Amino acid sequence: MPDDLVDADLVAATRHVTIRTRRAVDSALAGAYRSMFRGQGTEFDEVREFSEGDELRAVDWKVTARLGRPFVKTYIDERDVTLLFVVDRGPSMALGFGPWSLREGAARVCATLAHSARDSHDRFGLLAFSRGVDDIVRPGYGAGHVTRVVRSALTPGRSGAPDPLRVLDTATRLSARRAIVFVVSDFMSLDAEHASLWRRALGACGRRHEVVAVPLLAPEVHDETWPERAGRVTFANPNGCRTVDFGSARVRRAYRVRIEAWHERFDDVVKHAAVERCEIRLPTGMAEAAERDVIAESLHRFFGERLRRRGRR
Repeated sequence: MPDDLVDADLVAATRHVTIRTRRAVDSALAGAYRSMFRGQGTEFDEVREFSEGDELRAVDWKVTARLGRPFVKTYIDERDVTLLFVVDRGPSMALGFGPWSLREGAARVCATLAHSARDSHDRFGLLAFSRGVDDIVRPGYGAGHVTRVVRSALTPGRSGAPDPLRVLDTATRLSARRAIVFVVSDFMSLDAEHASLWRRALGACGRRHEVVAVPLLAPEVHDETWPERAGRVTFANPNGCRTVDFGSARVRRAYRVRIEAWHERFDDVVKHAAVERCEIRLPTGMAEAAERDVIAESLHRFFGERLRRRGRR
């Protein structure tokens, strides 16, 4: 396909995602983002008793030692938040059993959060990766910046397994201030060999920034019956494509074993890296995509759970 047609398709897809997610932010996420991502203040407010979800770095050790139970320092909130999207553009992100590919799902996650950040006058940027770091949109402001972020997220990447240590080390150094880093991927490269690399990479980034792992889950991960009606299916992965016959009971059993093993590895990585997670299930069909915005709903649910964990009201 000629480059100008590919570029035109990308422009049209960018416009479509940007407009549709703008509507979701106006409705489903109104107020939720701002209450969730309040800046790290610099003006001291008070000392209060420690509650579940408070950070250890906020503990006032002198008051804690004097009273015999933990207390933390609180500060007046500032609106100075930076969001950074670390987005997978590998070949497996072209996969999709519903109305969207995983790549479009990732772009919609970024667009939804970018619109929310724009409305709150926060900075946001993007680092796209596939085999390595493909593109960087440095943190900035405004509607034009939303378009640049979405366009980059929708652009296909290169073949080959990613190097999470290099990717997240680069992401860590993009913001001098503490940022909120959303790592958006299908995490298909999180096999037994690469799990330790992801754990180290996420953990190292999490010591500098707040990190949220955002796995994009295709419908088949949630529907245990779908392989029986799927027949022959072609999967894409970082090493190429493979056609699988789900008419075979043996293949279906092996598939479920692999899915369960992936979930166990992902749970282990998130737990030991001490980062947060926000799972997003993509819609199964056009009807579901038209009736509800599953990404805005997932993010809204994550915001609420995060607030409850941190004991904020």
